[in-house]
Amino acid sequence: MVLISWWYWMADLLDQLALLDWLPEETLFSLVSRLHRLWGFPLAGQTCMALFGHPQQGAQHDLPSRLATLVSRTNGRLGTAVELARTRTLLAYYAPFISTQVIDAAVASMASDSVAHLKLKLGILTSRFRANHPLKSCPQCIREDVERHGWAYWHAPHQFPGVWVCPAHERWLQVSSLKSTGVGRFHWVLPSQSRPRPQEHGAGLVANESIEMALSFARLVVDVTSNIDAGTYTASLLEGAYRRRLSEFGWIGEGGRFRWSDISESYCRHVRTLVGCADIPDDMHDRERVAVQLGRMLRGSRSGTHPLRHYLIIHWLFADFNTFTSSVEALSATALSESRSLKSEKPYRSQSAVGDKRHAQLRELLIAGQCTLTGAARTIGIDVATAMAWATKMNIPVLRRPKTLKDDVRNQAIGMLRSGVAKADVARQVGVSIQTVTRLLLTELGLHEAWRDSRHSAHRNRYRAVWQELVHNYGAAGVKILRAMEPAAYVWLYRHDRDWLNEHKPRLKSAESSRNANRVDWDSRDRSLSHDVRVVAERLRLPL
Repeated sequence: MVLISWWYWMADLLDQLALLDWLPEETLFSLVSRLHRLWGFPLAGQTCMALFGHPQQGAQHDLPSRLATLVSRTNGRLGTAVELARTRTLLAYYAPFISTQVIDAAVASMASDSVAHLKLKLGILTSRFRANHPLKSCPQCIREDVERHGWAYWHAPHQFPGVWVCPAHERWLQVSSLKSTGVGRFHWVLPSQSRPRPQEHGAGLVANESIEMALSFARLVVDVTSNIDAGTYTASLLEGAYRRRLSEFGWIGEGGRFRWSDISESYCRHVRTLVGCADIPDDMHDRERVAVQLGRMLRGSRSGTHPLRHYLIIHWLFADFNTFTSSVEALSATALSESRSLKSEKPYRSQSAVGDKRHAQLRELLIAGQCTLTGAARTIGIDVATAMAWATKMNIPVLRRPKTLKDDVRNQAIGMLRSGVAKADVARQVGVSIQTVTRLLLTELGLHEAWRDSRHSAHRNRYRAVWQELVHNYGAAGVKILRAMEPAAYVWLYRHDRDWLNEHKPRLKSAESSRNANRVDWDSRDRSLSHDVRVVAERLRLPL
């Protein structure tokens, strides 16, 4: 109680303590660290108590809490809570890519007594990027800051994830071993006190090329954070910009399909020299994972995405800030023009409505016999293969002019497909491409349904046999163990044949029968052992 009262007494002296002015690009944590050193308090909690009204809360170096208390105790001389949160903390890094509602909620959380769950709401904890933000500094900046200002302090741009090189001096930043590691978690430290160490670069970095890439990437991050207002880059706007750029590179087909092989190869090649930097996961060069991650961001809006994912895509597609902003501005202008045109000229038609209309047109043309399939496809503006697939779905026979699939090869392929043979196996045995087999499946009446039913039956029979064998041999182990032994069989049966699976699960013994089975009749065991001892004693002729 005496110590707490003393802290409150120190807080009352705040009006008599000198405050410092902001230095260029300085963070809030840096300013308070300089005040702590200026005031000479022996304990970090004393400075924290004087400014934030608590011995620990408010000491976060990235997203601090109790900003409202700080503003009140300094009479607003350092700025408002909104200004501090948006410009002097790492919220400035996340702001361009999140909505204004999320930003307002984040500011309110940082102004309150607790920032619990804030990193989760910002999408940091679920992003697969690291959630801690290590303090970083440039040795050359430290020397120049001491000469110009008399202080070595923390620069905000250096703290942004993805910034590994000082944009001003083009050299690798040093990383502090304090705060983000849990060491000195509630301390106030400056770069000269932070135990700096060189960054650990992974094997993916090539000396000359990588520092150029890292420098270019750092400048992109700093330019976006410094020049773009909070909430500007909505998910739909970014998705449109990415799609437009991919289309310019020829990586989106006429039907809107992504050429994932080319896209993932180009992306992996671009980020390969960055893999090994602390913020970049090692699997960012894995094509399959990359295709999945990019697909999530290019197929509909996605909230809570870490800015690093956007920065990597922007750097890959646009290279620099000016090219990206020009593309976004052009996209916004085009969208506005199209919106005005649609409102003034004709009502909006959804893609599904257009598709339904084309289906009906194709059906009318083919049934009326007005033109061939090729002519009908040309009339309504679709590919001939697409017209064949649509006609097959509508049960309209299609006249074929075989080029690759002659009658004997075609009949062999159809027979194999009706038996449920995989498309790749059919293509290999008859000597055609998988695309040709797929086209045959989609354009032969009833073939796709027969192939799907046959494969379903084959999977069902195989997995049923596997499960029955497991139950027969290891049923006493229980469902959980059996599921771990053959997860594919269990999952397939659970999804497609659940009633049969429930009927063929191993029967568990009741608790009462288990207890009875394990019960030992100690009296009977004692009598048996006593008899055995007497028999052995008589044989040895030992008196009892």
